[in-house]
Amino acid sequence: MISQPQYASYLLRFRQVRNDQRIVWAASVQCIATGEQRPFADVEDLVEFLRTEFGGREGAEDALQPPQIILERGLKALAQGLGPFSGSS
Repeated sequence: MISQPQYASYLLRFRQVRNDQRIVWAASVQCIATGEQRPFADVEDLVEFLRTEFGGREGAEDALQPPQIILERGLKALAQGLGPFSGSS
C-alpha cells in the first residue's frame, strides 16, 4: 500500500480581478513537488479545494485540523476585504 505524504507544499498566489463590476480576489496554487498549477475564480473555491485535498486523507478526521482553521479564517478575512492588502492605494 502506498502511504500518503506527511506534508504538502504549495505556492499560493492572489490577484485582484474585476468580476461583474466588482473587484474580487482570484487565487492559484502551485504544487511544489509536481509543479502542477490550479486556478480558482474566488477564495471560496480555493477553500473548497483545501478541504478536499487535506480533509479527505486516510486517517484524517472529518473536522478541520487547527492549521486549516487558521488558514480558512485568514482566507475569509481576505475575501471580506480585511486582509493585509485591503488598505487604500
